[in-house]
Amino acid sequence: MTRRELLILLGGAAVLYPADGTAQPQGAGRLGIVMAVGKTPEYLDAVGGFKDALASLGWKASVNLAIDERWLSGDSAQARSAVAEILALNPDVILAQSTAVVEALKFQGGIGRAVIEKRVRGLAVHMMSELSKLDGVHLWTNPAPDRSAAIVIFKPGALDPKKLGDTLSEKERIVVTIRGANGSNPGLRASPHMYNTMEDVDRFVATIGKYMKTGV
Repeated sequence: MTRRELLILLGGAAVLYPADGTAQPQGAGRLGIVMAVGKTPEYLDAVGGFKDALASLGWKASVNLAIDERWLSGDSAQARSAVAEILALNPDVILAQSTAVVEALKFQGGIGRAVIEKRVRGLAVHMMSELSKLDGVHLWTNPAPDRSAAIVIFKPGALDPKKLGDTLSEKERIVVTIRGANGSNPGLRASPHMYNTMEDVDRFVATIGKYMKTGV
């Protein structure tokens, strides 16, 4: 990874943070959270306590700290995907739980953040380019490199994002996230990661095109 970091294992959990031990904030920071236990009351309280501790040190959410969270069911494939998403956002600190997540962090950290970011950004750029060719698709993600990460959010024409997302999962084994359930920028979020290929991206775009023609 490009920044000097320390990995501490606490049972099934891992905490990644800048190794210089700086207690007070110097500019804005970004925290990544990957929890593979679901949003149980116990772990919601634990993560909430961690955020409170950071706030007591001067790191306050939405003030000088951006927080990106991924809560999973414990599946190892989901863990790898979530870790890739979080690393692509270039966090300063990562709070993670479960052996699967820790191993994914070790593996991808060993490859190097710069290598991973270059690859996943390339996949995301290709995805945006191909999606933009589909009539009716609206890209919410800004294609400018300095204003986006390896995450693509788009509106699939007139299709209901939730129905399409469910169909992709059930029939195509493609997992996306539904965005904008409250009416703001509704659509799907696709997050290519280092395990994907350009062919995977092309298949994804072709599948979106298919359902835009046939409906769901």
